[in-house]
Order: sequence, then C-alpha cells, then structure tokens
Amino acid sequence: MDYTRFKYGRVFVCGRCRQAIFNEEGVVSESSGLLNIRKLLPGSAQIRGEGVLCKNCGGLLGSVKRENGDKTYIIDGGGIISVLPEIFEKYFKDAIFACGCFWGVEYQFRKVVGIVYTRVGYCGGTKHNPSYEKVKSGTTGHKEAVHVLYDLPGDKL
Repeated sequence: MDYTRFKYGRVFVCGRCRQAIFNEEGVVSESSGLLNIRKLLPGSAQIRGEGVLCKNCGGLLGSVKRENGDKTYIIDGGGIISVLPEIFEKYFKDAIFACGCFWGVEYQFRKVVGIVYTRVGYCGGTKHNPSYEKVKSGTTGHKEAVHVLYDLPGDKL
C-alpha cells in the first residue's frame, strides 16, 4: 500500500462524548483557544439559536457568527479535544476502497454521517510515490483508492 498520499491533519472531537465534530480542513483560523470553523462534519452538530451543539450529547461547543454574509462557527477550545493523526486508531476505524476514479468516490463519502476524514491515494503497484499521470497511464500497476476514517454505530460502513 502506498500511503504517501494519505496524510491527515487533526480531528476535533466533542470533549464530553468524543463525537467527531470537524477536521483540520474546516479550520479557518485559530487563536487564544478559539477556533474559527467554516465546515462541520455531516451530522456532527446542530445549530440552536446562536449555539453550536454536539448532535450526539447536546454539549455546547461554540456559537454561530456571520461576517460579510458568510457563516462561520466560533468553537471554544474548552469543549473540544484535538486528536492528532498519531492516535487516530484509538478514536476511529479506517478502510481503504480501491476504485476507478477516487474523486467521485471521495465526494460521496464526504456526505456520509460518521465519516471523519477522507483522503485519496493509490494502492498496489510497483512504483514508489507515483504521479497521477503515471497511475492513469496504467504502467505502474496502482489503483486509485480512497482512505476513509470513520466513527459509525455498529462499525458498518
């Protein structure tokens, strides 16, 4: 397996129940213990008035802010735990799906409630760290793949 393309940033989970709320891709800025977030994971949180609540346990995570018509979420670092990639296996399960075109498959996975992170890459093959063009040409033996980190009830993906 060529994991060179499967790189992750942090995942932020609810401090009360460990539900994944957002990942590094959603962070706009970070300062003084506050996180400015543009994108929450599907099904992870709910907005009640100006509050952002964990959908699993109802814990208050932060507030909604609107600037120039854009909606962002201000998350107080006290209600969130940052999980580094080195310890993901303690929090999440993972699976790799080889597929014809990873972009379309990744797009669909990102809509699934319980998917924490997705990354595209290649599996199989003989060349170390192949380029997209080489894989597409069929000369390396690699298949396009999507690596999925998930936290789903019953571990059913």
